Amino acid sequence: MAYGLHKMGVSQGNVVLLLLPNSIYYPIIQLGVMYLGAVVTPLNPVSSVAEIRKQVNECGVSFAFTIPEYFKKLEPFNIPNIIVPENEKDLKPVIKQEDTADILYSSGTTGVSKGVVLTRRNLIAMVELFARFQASSSSSSKNVFLAGLPMFHIFGLSLTTTGLLSLGSTIVVMKKFQIDEAIRVIDEYNVTHFDVVPPMLVTLTEKAKRVNGSKLLSLRRVLCGAAPLTTTIINEFFQVFPNVDLIQAYGMTESAAVGSCCFDSDKFHNYSSVGLLAPNMEAKVVDVNNGALLPPGRSGGLWLRGPSITKGYLNNEEATMTSIDKDGWLNTGDIVYFDENGYLYLCDRLKDMIKYKGFQIAPADLEAVVLSATNEEGRVKGENSIEHVTYEEDAIDADDNDERLTKSSNASDKAFEVLLTMQGKQHIESSSKVNNIKHRDETPPDVRVRKLKDQLIQAKVYLSLQAVRNIPHLTWELRLRVKEVSRTIGEASKDSDLPRNANERMKAIEQSLMKARQIQDDCATSVKKLRAMLHSSEDQLRVHKKQTLFLTQLTAKTLPKGLHCLPLRLTTEYYNLNSSQQQFPNQEKLEDPGLYHYAIFSDNILATAVVVNSTAARAKDSSKHVFHIVTDRLNYAEMRMWFLANPPGKAAVQVQNIEDLHG
Repeated sequence: MAYGLHKMGVSQGNVVLLLLPNSIYYPIIQLGVMYLGAVVTPLNPVSSVAEIRKQVNECGVSFAFTIPEYFKKLEPFNIPNIIVPENEKDLKPVIKQEDTADILYSSGTTGVSKGVVLTRRNLIAMVELFARFQASSSSSSKNVFLAGLPMFHIFGLSLTTTGLLSLGSTIVVMKKFQIDEAIRVIDEYNVTHFDVVPPMLVTLTEKAKRVNGSKLLSLRRVLCGAAPLTTTIINEFFQVFPNVDLIQAYGMTESAAVGSCCFDSDKFHNYSSVGLLAPNMEAKVVDVNNGALLPPGRSGGLWLRGPSITKGYLNNEEATMTSIDKDGWLNTGDIVYFDENGYLYLCDRLKDMIKYKGFQIAPADLEAVVLSATNEEGRVKGENSIEHVTYEEDAIDADDNDERLTKSSNASDKAFEVLLTMQGKQHIESSSKVNNIKHRDETPPDVRVRKLKDQLIQAKVYLSLQAVRNIPHLTWELRLRVKEVSRTIGEASKDSDLPRNANERMKAIEQSLMKARQIQDDCATSVKKLRAMLHSSEDQLRVHKKQTLFLTQLTAKTLPKGLHCLPLRLTTEYYNLNSSQQQFPNQEKLEDPGLYHYAIFSDNILATAVVVNSTAARAKDSSKHVFHIVTDRLNYAEMRMWFLANPPGKAAVQVQNIEDLHG
């Protein structure tokens, strides 16, 4: 491999792009390129041409590996497609540990995506501190690992192409994660270890409930990373897999996936933590306001230092200096705390990036695509359009909890998937793209104000519940959020009155509310508290004659199947929490081929509302637009209630549970 690359002109310092799906050849190519002292920059194979151009230009790519299916994407750049010959053993260039090995793109702490420069020393540390240390806790020649994670992501790259391979482990590679195929592979090859992200874990759990009891018996350990698991997900997993060890890990692209990992023993299990600090890694938790060091039990910003930390961002000294101090400490942008036993708990994120399904996208990148997509005629430029995708082609199978619709070959696999698809007669087709969108800036003037007030009410409710008060750090966190949001709202009556940090406050309190919902699942208790608060505020509400608050007792019978607790939101408009009995207006438009149809996949209500309201408000005639919103079962009822209470003008809306699309 290296000899062939050398003959073709690849030399030390050249950057080689890997535009490939998961393959047994992926690690061979990467190691061959690194053997020459060249640099590897992997990229999601379903990236758009605009995304490829950004990475090619910034990294100075000279050569590329791809498959025939994606070859046309590289034609505009005149980059040679490489065929790999035999390796030549006597080719040994001088390579140092501090030489660059990989360039992976990440949002980091803030801003647009940036090239994270990982050295060979970083990868060596990753092998020793993450992969080898993980494997040592369950060392066995009979271990079989299933590689279903995308290899362009640091999680899949670190474990599969370098980590486990260096240990001589048996690895079964899936080109894409598809749940039925995964079930078959686990049984056929007696897979013992499966590394996943949360949506993959949820999909596996749901599918396992319906398969024959003789299946999946070989599975012994599941490692989950990229995002923390909720208590509900953990409990459901163990109901289905009582004999499988579930562990969580924490890491980031900037740390070469090294951070922390759980290692359970026969006598002690800690499933809710993201683990103990990795060997040779240092960590400190500091006050985000003054930088003071905080003791165990106190939440603060996490800083990491160790041999796996990146040398910086590609051609971005300012971002490097902002994220890594002179002593080598990396500001992760995460809010955490350590308990007295050294276990790490992820509480919150200071990062601006949107975390979706275990992957991430910088809001600045998303905004740039949306803004550049619309021209004077209201049409979308194909190259920068947000395309219709589904996780069935990537990390998540559409058979259960995630996107079901078919994906076009050019679709973008991003962390936050806002999928806008224009259809005619066919209902949400795979090759469709956004088209014919004319924008006008007429969004309601008080959307954020109302959202903040709703969050404030929810936080006060949770603070009154005993289950939440029993957790000191969560109680302290919620009180802090209440104080912050109260100051942010002040006397504001419209969004323009809010301070600049309003969005940050909104995201922070929403994260705290998510943690509270994991603790308090009793909806009846929440409703009781809300009713008491409403009664105590009756006099104040009388002043607002046009505003009505209506609360319906929520019981287990009214909850959607599988939903443990419905997060309650109060708005200044009338709506019934038992929304399953209410119907959206304009339902006759849902199948009308003469209208503009859009498909939006998201579990983020606020982001979905922004997309829908912005598109409807800027359209010449919003009555000709139909929005088909697909979400997961945990967010279905809340998403439905939001759009019942906040309809996008004359546009038609349909909210669907992904599970209801089966068949």
